[in-house]
Amino acid sequence: MKKTNILFLGVVIVLASCGGSAGWQQPQRDKLISECKEKAIATMSASGQTPDGATKQKLVGYCTCYQQNLEKKFPDPDAMGKADAGDVANAAKDCLELMVK
Repeated sequence: MKKTNILFLGVVIVLASCGGSAGWQQPQRDKLISECKEKAIATMSASGQTPDGATKQKLVGYCTCYQQNLEKKFPDPDAMGKADAGDVANAAKDCLELMVK
């Protein structure tokens, strides 16, 4: 559970500033997923945890799920600037189970 809380805190930090108004483009998706994973690893490392290969793979699944949920909520990536902590939490909560499997 501690890993999940730390991961969630790291992901809350991630709100990508994506440009363009034609919907999400693959580079924007990839950037958010990459930043999510990097922030989560940094947060875990700062708390003394060293994520192994399996955990890093789970992070990819988690961050992909997170990105997809954000994209559903904000089809226009420019609207991400309007996201609040509740939006981020809702996007993340459905994905947390991927970290404990």
